[in-house]
Amino acid sequence: MANKFTNFIFTTEGKDTITQVLAAKKVAANAQLSINTVYTFATKLSTSLVYTQISSLGPKQTKPVGTVAPQDNDTVEMRIQLDNADLTTGYNLQGVAIVGQYNGNNFVLGYINSNETTNIPPYDGTQVQTVALDVSFAISDSNIVTINTQTAGMLTVDDYNALVRLLETRVAPLASDSKVVHLIGNETVSDIKRFKETIIGSVDGNAGTADYLNVHTISSDINLDIISSNGNYLSTSKTKVTSGKPNGTSEQYTLVVGGNIQLFNDMSNDALYVRNRIDSKTMTSWKKIVEDVDQTLNAKYNYAQLPTVNGSGVAMQSDLAAETSSRSVADRDLKTSIALEAQTRSAADIAFGSSLAAEVTARSTADASITAAMNKEQTLRSTADESITASITAETSARSAADTSLKALYSGLNSDFNDEIATRSAADSSLLGSTADLASQIGKERDNRVFNDNSLASDIASEAAKRDQLFGSMGDTIKDTSNTIASVNAGAVHKTGNETVNGDKNFTGNMPGTTKINQILTSLNGNSVVSMRPDIQAYEYSSKGLTFRFIKFGPTAFVNISGKVTEDITSEEILMSFGDGSNAKAYASPYWAGGETTGYKGSAISLGQTGNLSIWDDGSIRISYRGPKITKGTWLDGSITYLSNSPLPVNTILNNS
Repeated sequence: MANKFTNFIFTTEGKDTITQVLAAKKVAANAQLSINTVYTFATKLSTSLVYTQISSLGPKQTKPVGTVAPQDNDTVEMRIQLDNADLTTGYNLQGVAIVGQYNGNNFVLGYINSNETTNIPPYDGTQVQTVALDVSFAISDSNIVTINTQTAGMLTVDDYNALVRLLETRVAPLASDSKVVHLIGNETVSDIKRFKETIIGSVDGNAGTADYLNVHTISSDINLDIISSNGNYLSTSKTKVTSGKPNGTSEQYTLVVGGNIQLFNDMSNDALYVRNRIDSKTMTSWKKIVEDVDQTLNAKYNYAQLPTVNGSGVAMQSDLAAETSSRSVADRDLKTSIALEAQTRSAADIAFGSSLAAEVTARSTADASITAAMNKEQTLRSTADESITASITAETSARSAADTSLKALYSGLNSDFNDEIATRSAADSSLLGSTADLASQIGKERDNRVFNDNSLASDIASEAAKRDQLFGSMGDTIKDTSNTIASVNAGAVHKTGNETVNGDKNFTGNMPGTTKINQILTSLNGNSVVSMRPDIQAYEYSSKGLTFRFIKFGPTAFVNISGKVTEDITSEEILMSFGDGSNAKAYASPYWAGGETTGYKGSAISLGQTGNLSIWDDGSIRISYRGPKITKGTWLDGSITYLSNSPLPVNTILNNS
C-alpha cells in the first residue's frame, strides 16, 4: 500500500536559510535555527512556497511542532500532531508546511503533501481525532537546529509498540480488574497486607503503626501552637493570618511536624526555623538555623577563638589601633619614596630631552636625503612619461590610418547595398507590373463570366418561352406559385412577432438552437426559428452583436446579416460555423457564393463582396468575413445569396447544434 504522505521536501527558501546558518556557524559557533510551527492546507504545496505566501493560501490550521531532536547521524527528527479540537468546519488535508525561525525572521523549511484523501472532520464535542506524523531530514550539521521538546509529547510507532509490550506485562486482565487495588478511587482493602517498603502518604483505618507523613493544605487562619498531629503542612495563600510562626516570616511556608518537633521553612527567603514542644501548652521559642546562604543574624555571638576567612584571621576591634599606627609610618615612608622617585625622573627627563634633540637632527638629515632621492625619481619618471607620450602619439596615428581604411571599406559595402536595393526595386516594379497584368486578366475573366451569365440568362429566357409554349404561360404559373407561397406564409410560423400555433405538431428530428426539443407544445423561446414546412428551413443565430437569419428553400440559400458590432471583427474571421465539413463527401469542393448589398442603416458597412457562405454535403455551414477591419460599435448590414443547380443538403442546419 502506498504511503499516505510524501517524504519531507525542502523548499527553496528552506535550503537558502540552512545555507546561511551553516555559513554563520563557521563564524559564530552558536548560530542556530528553530523549527516551531506547522500550517495545514487544502491544496498541494511546492518548493517555491515562501513564508509571505502563507496567509494568501488560506491555512486551515496552525499547530506547534512537537519534539525536535537532532540525531548523531546528522539527521533531525520532528513529531507533528494534528487534531480537530479547534475545528468547526472539516477539510481535506492536502499539504503541511513546516515553518522555522532564524535571526527573528520566519521561513518555510519544507512541506509534506498527502498521497490520498485525508479528511479532517470538525470537532463533534465528544472525541478529538488526531493525525500524527514523524518527520526526519538529513543535514550536514544537525547542531544548527535548536532542540525543542513540547510538554505534550507524542508517540512514534516504536514508542507505541514498546508501550503495548509494557502494558501486556503490567496491566491485569479485565476479568481480574475488580479484584485488584487501583491507583485512584476510594476502595476498602480486607485482610492483612504486608508492605515491604515505607508507605508514603495518608493511610486511614487500622494502619496507625505505619511510618507515614500526612500532607495537609493550610488555606485559612490558623495557630501553629495548637498543631500536634504529625504531617507536612503547606501554606500558599497570602490572604490568611497565621499566628505562632517566627517573627517577620511570610504567609507562604512549609511546616513539618514530627513527634514533639516543628520545622518551619519560609518560602519567601528559604529561611529555616526549629522549635520543640515541652508539653501540650508549652513550646520553646523559634530558633533560626544558620545555613550556607546569605542571611542577617540578630543575636550576639562570643568567639572563644579568632574567626578565620579563607584560612586567614579576621581583624578584631583591638587590632585596629596597632594597624592604624603601622599604616601612618608606612605612609611617611611612601611619601619619601615618591619624592625620591620624582627627583630621579626629572634627571631622566633632562637626559631624554638631549636624546630627543639628537633624534630630530638625525631625522632632518634623513628627510633631506629622501627629498633628493624623490627629485631624482621624479626626473626619471618625467623622461619615461615623454617616451610613453611619443608611443601613444604613434599609436593614435596608426589607428587613424586604420579608421580611414575601415571607412573606405564601409563606403564600398554601402555602395554594394545601394546597388542591391536598386536591383530589388527593379524586381519589385516588374512584380507590380505582373500583378497589374494579373488584375487585368481577372477583370477580363469577370467580364467573360458576366457575358456568359447574360448568355445563360438569354438561353434561360428562350427556354422559358419554349416551356410557355409547351406547358402554358409561365406568368400564370408564377402567379399561382406566388398565391401558394402567400397562402403558405399566412399559415406558417414566422421568425419575428408573437404568433399562436394551433393543433398538435410532431417533429421527428431535433430543433437546434439554445435548447434542443423533440416536440413543440405551446411556444418557442431563444434564438431558434423553425419552419413549419419540411421543404423550408429557417434559422436565426446571434454572434458579436450581429443577427444571422438563414433560410434554405430547395436549391437556394439566403442569409441576412445585420446589427451593431459588439467587438472588433478582424480582416479575416469566421462569424458563424455549424459543423466543420469533416464528414462531408466533397469537403474540398464546398459551395461558394458571393454576397450582395441589401442596403444601409446610418453609417453602416455592407458586407458586399466580402461575405462568403459555405455549405458542405454533410450539412455543415460556415459564414466568413474577408475585408477591412470592422471596429466595435459599427452598424453592419448585408446579405449572402447562394443559387445552386441542384438541391442543397436536406438537413443543412437541423443536424447541428
